[in-house]
Amino acid sequence: MRPFLVSVVMLLVVVMVPRQGSAVPDYAGMVDRIEAFLNEGVTLYRAGDADGAKTQVERAYFEVFENLEGPIRINVSARKNSELETAFGDIRKMIVRRDSPDTVAAKVATQLSELRSVLPKLLAGVHLQAEPSEQMAEERPGPAPVVQPHWAGVVDGIAATLDRAVAAYQAGRGEDARALIISAQFDGYKNSLLETAIRRHVSQRKDAEFNSEFARIITLVRDGEPPPTVHAATLALVEDLRRTLPGVPMVDGTKDERPAEEHATAQDWKAVAGRIIAAIGKARSLHGEGRPAQAVSAIQDTYFDIFEASGMEGRIGARDAAFKTALEGDFSRIIAEHKTERPQLSLAKPEPGEYFIRVRATDADGFVGQWSSPQRFVIEARQPWWLLGLPLLYFLI
Repeated sequence: MRPFLVSVVMLLVVVMVPRQGSAVPDYAGMVDRIEAFLNEGVTLYRAGDADGAKTQVERAYFEVFENLEGPIRINVSARKNSELETAFGDIRKMIVRRDSPDTVAAKVATQLSELRSVLPKLLAGVHLQAEPSEQMAEERPGPAPVVQPHWAGVVDGIAATLDRAVAAYQAGRGEDARALIISAQFDGYKNSLLETAIRRHVSQRKDAEFNSEFARIITLVRDGEPPPTVHAATLALVEDLRRTLPGVPMVDGTKDERPAEEHATAQDWKAVAGRIIAAIGKARSLHGEGRPAQAVSAIQDTYFDIFEASGMEGRIGARDAAFKTALEGDFSRIIAEHKTERPQLSLAKPEPGEYFIRVRATDADGFVGQWSSPQRFVIEARQPWWLLGLPLLYFLI
């Protein structure tokens, strides 16, 4: 009997299965899964398996946390989501650098505590109101508001200064770090007139939030908080600045001109895109060789070590947050496609009749997903060959 091929792993159900309604997301369960991945990563790292530990951190991010990002942005804040997202990258970098297991374990414990802290707001479904400018941007018809190249360059300069501050702080030079943060605030944010533009065309409240955040980062350094905490705060501030730029016009005293190095920068982004495409091509080759685990690891490395580390992720997010989210989803989709050698199940052809099928995924760690909606198919009965001659009998009788 010829096998009946089904393109995904499925369960055959001979009776009609009622369509399921949309279930309430299990946020607590998602955090539990992240905890399981990260704790397993710490265990592997203590045992000397850095590659296995890195993979567990990447799985926690791609397989679970990406499903929490949207709810955290809506119910908590974009800044909190950025801090949590950055922490996954920091843990991964600590493992790659071969930091001490106790340091990695402490960072994991902090991340899990932060994730647990947002659960009440996620479960309560609190929806925060956007700033007036964000509401207008969502409701404004036509093309999305553009980012003035001058302001993009100003924020790039602020980001570079804050990066230098973090590097100084990591090297134990706290005074230098504080001086650089103050320079980012006054020379970058205030003296560039970006502060004036935001106060006039976004809101005074938003301007106050930015100035308060600069002050908070200075306090973190003064109080001797861990460098990863300071780094996460600077990244969140820069991302918030970039998200505010669309639609902010120039003000008197500034020049609407592109930075001289913009052409070279565009070429750099083209090179980064080429590196991403080449890396994914190599991952596909690994998958074609029957090495799905290595292929998945290569794609995850591409995301963290090229797309994110190059700054492309942040630059895209500053200009089009929706496009950035779509690209992140593409990475997750490509990873899912490379997890198995052949996403097929070969079954004996069922007997003639009407069938309904539904599917659900089971991860390697045993987590079982929700059932899909049932799909109907029919296996037609094959008539015996001798029945074809029955019409002739009518003329012979």
